Amino acid sequence: MFSETITLENLWRLSSPDMPGVRIPMRIPGDHYSALLESGLIPDPYWGTNEKQVQKYAAVPWMLEQEFTLEETFLKYKNILLELERLDTLVSVAVNGRKVLETDNMFRRYRANIKKYLAAGKNHIRFEFHPIRPEVEKRNRNLPLPAPMVLCCPTPHLNLIRKTLCHGGWDWGIQLLVSGIYSPVRLHGTDDFLMEQPETRQFFKGNSVRVEAGVRVESFCTCTREFIFRFNGETKKCCARLVPGWNYVKTDFLVTDPELWWPNGLGKPHLYQLEAEAEGRVVSSRIGLRKIEIINRKDRWGKSFLFRVNGVDVFAKGANWIPPDALPARQTREKYEDLLESVRLANMNMIRVWGGGQYEQEFFYDLCDEKGLLVWQDLMFCCCLYPTTPEFLSNVSCELEYQIPRLRKHASLAIWCGDNEVSGAVRWRSNSRTDLLVRNHIQYDRLNRMLAAKVNELDPDRVFWPSSPGGGPDEQNDGWHDDTQGDMHYWEVWHGGKGFNAYRTVKPRFCSEFGFESFPSPETIDSFCPPEQKNLFSPVMDLHQKCGTGSTPILAMFGSQFRMPSDFARTLYLSQVQQAIAIRTGVEFWRSSKPRCMGTLFWQLNDNWPTVSWSALEYSGKWKMLMYQARHFYAPVLLAAIEESDERTILTAVSDLLTDVSLDLTVTYRTFDGTVLKKEQRRGVLPAGRRLELGALSLPEEKAENPEEVFCEISSLPDPAVNGGEPLQCVHFFVPAKKCELGDPRLQVTVMDGGPAGLTVQLRGEKPAFHIVLDTHGLSGRFSDNDFPLMPGETKRIRFFPASSCTAEELDGCLSVMDLYNSYH
Repeated sequence: MFSETITLENLWRLSSPDMPGVRIPMRIPGDHYSALLESGLIPDPYWGTNEKQVQKYAAVPWMLEQEFTLEETFLKYKNILLELERLDTLVSVAVNGRKVLETDNMFRRYRANIKKYLAAGKNHIRFEFHPIRPEVEKRNRNLPLPAPMVLCCPTPHLNLIRKTLCHGGWDWGIQLLVSGIYSPVRLHGTDDFLMEQPETRQFFKGNSVRVEAGVRVESFCTCTREFIFRFNGETKKCCARLVPGWNYVKTDFLVTDPELWWPNGLGKPHLYQLEAEAEGRVVSSRIGLRKIEIINRKDRWGKSFLFRVNGVDVFAKGANWIPPDALPARQTREKYEDLLESVRLANMNMIRVWGGGQYEQEFFYDLCDEKGLLVWQDLMFCCCLYPTTPEFLSNVSCELEYQIPRLRKHASLAIWCGDNEVSGAVRWRSNSRTDLLVRNHIQYDRLNRMLAAKVNELDPDRVFWPSSPGGGPDEQNDGWHDDTQGDMHYWEVWHGGKGFNAYRTVKPRFCSEFGFESFPSPETIDSFCPPEQKNLFSPVMDLHQKCGTGSTPILAMFGSQFRMPSDFARTLYLSQVQQAIAIRTGVEFWRSSKPRCMGTLFWQLNDNWPTVSWSALEYSGKWKMLMYQARHFYAPVLLAAIEESDERTILTAVSDLLTDVSLDLTVTYRTFDGTVLKKEQRRGVLPAGRRLELGALSLPEEKAENPEEVFCEISSLPDPAVNGGEPLQCVHFFVPAKKCELGDPRLQVTVMDGGPAGLTVQLRGEKPAFHIVLDTHGLSGRFSDNDFPLMPGETKRIRFFPASSCTAEELDGCLSVMDLYNSYH
């Protein structure tokens, strides 16, 4: 036996010299705020205005200690390495009273050979976590050139150290400067080497692929070892001479007619098992065989930007991912599984890991591999300027030398992006001064070129995209306003105050950010807000609204679309309906403009605490109406009424399928009491991967002067070839809903236990109902559909999927139903 690993799994002791009374247990992985909360020493930071009260716990040093026992046999290894990942952030590490490590980058992996400090029997390890603010203030004073911080983060100069930027707060996130260790602490004993997980490079030719299987090996001596690789039922052996430092051992496999890895919605994300073995030590990975290309070339609209997977041009459908909890101790695999399964169920095929967060844990990428979710991976730079001193660049280089090899084995990883909006910060922080603009450009260019060189060196098979938004390599376009090339961040609706129709004034080649806020559900409000504070502008609600403009844009947009809701709960309801309409408007128009536009990633998927935000999933993972609507507007076949102008609306179908399908649609014009004025059929063959216009939607002649009295419903019968047999449906109003006299649908709701079919909610109504929303307060789960219309005479059956088993009676007891008419009556 030449190698052995020990994980220090016992409880640790947390204390602070500035708080003598604090000496409590702490779990690793974990953070000091979670430990304080678990021990009852601080109030819940998420409740009420407690965020303000807990800030002092980030201003003091913290000591984390443990005693552990080592057997004499373990000490016989020639090398014993302390391995630390996701160590946050400014930390001094001592073993048996001797300092062994100083860290200042939570994105690096640190390995220190501590054999000479260890003894048989009891040993002691201590981590001293230093406060962030004094260090970043010192670094700011010593900078040769300023590196201005983003305004939406309330912690000054946090960009000067390599730590998750949104720990300092964001315009959707709590300010909680956590510290801790978010991966297990390990001791590796070895006489010769340590192996990483194996990986591949893939070279496609015709119906076969040459798979270059390799493994990175850190050796501590000069030696020759036999390596065994197993892949696709084959075994290959090779001998390698290892030298001290990093080595790479590889061999080739040829796979004919491979089972390919496909993005969600286009096929199965097949994964092969790859193993590497040496001296009885086995490491393994799951490998997807696929060819990803970024097509970025001049065309008739400007310059394309699209993902081509296995020869198929893929319309990217997804959202932006932020760290799933402000308390890292709660960032569990179960939480990631829940969030990413929601992504899959909503017909998404891409997730963007945003540059103000973190390089995610290994199981995030494993889950994306399993679920067929392409990953747009930002490097962790966001919205600020950054130092370009040799020390800073060297630190970042070490970070990338760990992160890029760690992630490049994943089939889901589609693209590396240098940053989020740092190219914009160059202009924003220049204050219209040419000298500052030039200086900022020089700093940005120095950092970005280093990032590009490192990605190209360590992962030559993937594209490095310099910045988001941006036109791509060697381009300097304005990605907030230029829709002719690259990816775009379109914020003219939320931040610019324009109406939803503004989405139809641009045709991005790829829109990687756009969003509109909503309030969370009453259940989430109850998790942080006492009853007396349930007012949109109360101190608690204000603290949980981090956007600089507050909630005003939500209410202002009500005035253009709807009548004012009659109470607090109905306001929450309508905000979610409105948010879903906003994002649906953009996505439908941009999908209908394919192949000019080939991707939409809305802002944002998830929350990191219970709050008012742009998210589609609430902090608990509960689906907002935006997530339910995403399941429809990201479905393989989209049916939409596209308003090309105030006078012209075109019924349009868009396909992401690989085969043609026939459509047989019924267009029904009704008054708001349900009277049918006219019916007509629209038929056509929807080409694979294309759009089909199915004619204009025009008011019946007798209502030409009264558009507020009519709406149009378009529907199809179930077809197994289209969206899994789910009927297509959309509803079009000819004027804003506030101008229409809706009728009370008098919904009849019945909860049934359908046996094998599960729990079902059955609905019928007397008049047309719009934006029917089902909610379960206190019962976690997901509905098969939500935020839907219902016509008189129809019966709608909605399945409920509880997070844990429940009865029909329990569901009935907590079920609430709201619709647009009753939101203001």
